[in-house]
Amino acid sequence: MTVSWSWAKAGDSVLDLCCGSGHLAFLLSEKVGCSGKVVFFFGSRVSILDINKSEQPFITLFQEWTIDNVIVPIASQFGVKHEYTYLKRSIEEFATGRELEELASNVGFSEAKHYEFLGGFMGNLVATR
Repeated sequence: MTVSWSWAKAGDSVLDLCCGSGHLAFLLSEKVGCSGKVVFFFGSRVSILDINKSEQPFITLFQEWTIDNVIVPIASQFGVKHEYTYLKRSIEEFATGRELEELASNVGFSEAKHYEFLGGFMGNLVATR
């Protein structure tokens, strides 16, 4: 969805911010093809996929429960518990979708829309400069 919402096409220049595993950069490179580049091209559109801070209390409780009882225990089994224990605190300090739209507008994006999916666990901010 993130790659689709970026509207990347053959020949475009794009950037995967906060690259993580590099999976999105790879998918973007397939979209832009040999004539494109996976780099940032500022005065354009950005599509940012991240864990979501929901404004719905039930979603927040379920998200916290899932992190504590599913994600961190599984990460522990693979020896990467430390890489996932920060998630709950990070989400608490993160901006909501509405706040992200406002922040994007405040720094000069003319349009900003935040989409929630996976039951509100994930979010994607799409903004146009």
